[in-house]
Amino acid sequence: MPETIDYTELLGRFTLKHSCLREYLQKPWRDGQYVYASNGHWLARVPAAEFHGEAADRTPRHPASVARMFADAADRTAFHPLTGIAKPEECGPCSGRGVTRGSECNSCDGEGTFDRMGWDYECKQCDGTGIDRHVPDEAAADHACNSCKGYGLLFTSEHEPALYRERYFSPVYLWLLQAIAGAELAVAADPLAAARFRVGALEGLLMPCREPKAA
Repeated sequence: MPETIDYTELLGRFTLKHSCLREYLQKPWRDGQYVYASNGHWLARVPAAEFHGEAADRTPRHPASVARMFADAADRTAFHPLTGIAKPEECGPCSGRGVTRGSECNSCDGEGTFDRMGWDYECKQCDGTGIDRHVPDEAAADHACNSCKGYGLLFTSEHEPALYRERYFSPVYLWLLQAIAGAELAVAADPLAAARFRVGALEGLLMPCREPKAA
């Protein structure tokens, strides 16, 4: 583990990257003695004294039971360093950058899909990315990639979850955690309960995936 950790930068890695979803999760928020960050699949916190960046005050839209969630996970103490996680395939639409150049697609309002008579269809104008790349450069900007949620790695459903210590998780989140020096993970006895991870004073929870169905 590095001697000094920039907890402000580190906590920012756990925010929601995608620009079109739940904007209140796109930056950390303060709640009690901690500053939290989440993208809906993992949740991390650091003591408020360790955070020196911009954080929002908690709103009714933020998760209400975060302190209880960490208290419920306190029994997960068998921490192990994350090793042996293979890097997932890079996202094709953004070439692994996590961002695409363009403007929010007007045809689908940046969703990548649209509803017609109760059926969802992929938007052809933006190829389902939510970002129209067929615009003049002066009208373009960098946007978090819709296809990979801004991580540059594939999350698609055909990529099975990874088995780690007899529990299934998204291989993207496992690999991202592994890339953090000193990160450790402790799984729960319940295969559907969140695993607990830590990096120095930062602690977090990672939701598991269901076991893949047998072919």
